[in-house]
Amino acid sequence: LKTVSSTRKITSAIGLVAASKFQKAKRLLAANEVHFQSLKGIVADVVNHVAEPSPVYFANHSESPKMYVVFNSAKGMVGGYNSEIMGKTLQLLEAAEKPPFLMTTGTRGLVMIDQFIHDDNFKMITVRDIPQFKHTEEIYGHLIGLYQDRVVSEINLIYTEYLSPVKNQVVMKRFLPLDEEFAVTDPDRTEYEFLPQPDRMQDRIFPLYLKEKLYNC
Repeated sequence: LKTVSSTRKITSAIGLVAASKFQKAKRLLAANEVHFQSLKGIVADVVNHVAEPSPVYFANHSESPKMYVVFNSAKGMVGGYNSEIMGKTLQLLEAAEKPPFLMTTGTRGLVMIDQFIHDDNFKMITVRDIPQFKHTEEIYGHLIGLYQDRVVSEINLIYTEYLSPVKNQVVMKRFLPLDEEFAVTDPDRTEYEFLPQPDRMQDRIFPLYLKEKLYNC
């Protein structure tokens, strides 16, 4: 009985810590969502006012394989979180025409995709339970390097989207190139005057937006 009681106390304590971390992460996500959507609107306006979108962020190297960034967990005891996200990843890997590149943010669930992991196409960057914006720097640096060097044709993010306390869903969103997300439309639809000029803003605002996109996952 003492052992059962002690186990219950430990389990309860772990539950309280997890609940506290979850609420903190939820608040951070809600606050970042507002900033992310505002920044996305600015980026759309910049794209519609440049003479030509930068190929650094819009080129599609169709001859190269795709890349998937999987936001899995470094810890267990998280229900079906890792199995669901790895199940989605496995479907994509099996359907790929060329062996894709992979990046994960944790170790859990890798056994499900072990047959697709090789030394030359896989990288793991461990992310903390409650990541900070500065943690996106390492991930972004690795991704943009592969894309700019034409090693990969496109980069996709696979993560779990929070819907409610009892419901989540695994989603995939394209990270690069940005051509589908920001299609050039009518350049006269906005009333903004840019300073500096939109063409000069691209190399500053696109990296910021992409880092925000990573953080928003």
